[in-house]
Amino acid sequence: MNSGSRSNTNTAPLATADASALVEPFGEAQDGHRAALYTLQNRNIRVRITDYGGRIVSVEAPDRTGRHDHVLLGFDSVADYVSARGAFGAVLGRNANRIAGGRFTLDGRTYELSKNEGDSTLQGGKVGFANVFWSLDRFDSTELVLRFVSPEGDQGFPGELTVQATYYLKDHALRLELRAETTKATPVSLSAHPYFNLAGLSAGDVLDHEITIAADAFLPTDAKQIPTGENPFGCQDGVRFPQADDFGGPHSPGRSSVALRKGIRSLFYFGKTA
Repeated sequence: MNSGSRSNTNTAPLATADASALVEPFGEAQDGHRAALYTLQNRNIRVRITDYGGRIVSVEAPDRTGRHDHVLLGFDSVADYVSARGAFGAVLGRNANRIAGGRFTLDGRTYELSKNEGDSTLQGGKVGFANVFWSLDRFDSTELVLRFVSPEGDQGFPGELTVQATYYLKDHALRLELRAETTKATPVSLSAHPYFNLAGLSAGDVLDHEITIAADAFLPTDAKQIPTGENPFGCQDGVRFPQADDFGGPHSPGRSSVALRKGIRSLFYFGKTA
């Protein structure tokens, strides 16, 4: 695992990419499907994304001194992602996080889902959005739009769900917008799963990072990361992780703890929670 195919630690603005180099092969999956790697780039930031799972493969960005480096963990080919399993850098769906018991009831009907973590459905099931190839809608040097159509009954969910993922660069920022349309009432909870190390390629762990999540509330979960059913807990001035030890026991102003296990794995709310 690395943070991209090459390291860039200079302080000069990134050169404008050659249009012919914006898309390139990214290897083959076990079924022979050929993956593509798309490059988005402006003078400040370079991002590479593959159509396998809509995964963000690498991000090169400057630090406060203008020094560019890779700040996201990724692999060198689609075969490496398949071998590693998991959802490294991927779009998650139909449902991010876990559904207890691998079932839910909607409009009086119970739906049995694909189970892939004990008795639970994790990140959409055995073949979630992280493990499929997305089709290309639109692409230029600063914007990529990928689309996936999840058919009726996919992993047990009702309705046909059409999902669009839009990645675009603006100044020093990478933005990802996720939209979905369904033919029937169905649960939808989309997210993405990048692993960042903002200190760069050779920095090692992230235990000295300082993080503030500008959330209004977080969702209580049990030891298996299943929502407890309690109302979201409110946060005052967001949730802060100011010290290395806080990755094992974070602190929120106005509340002593947030349910975190093996890193920051809580569901945070931004804006109104009801």
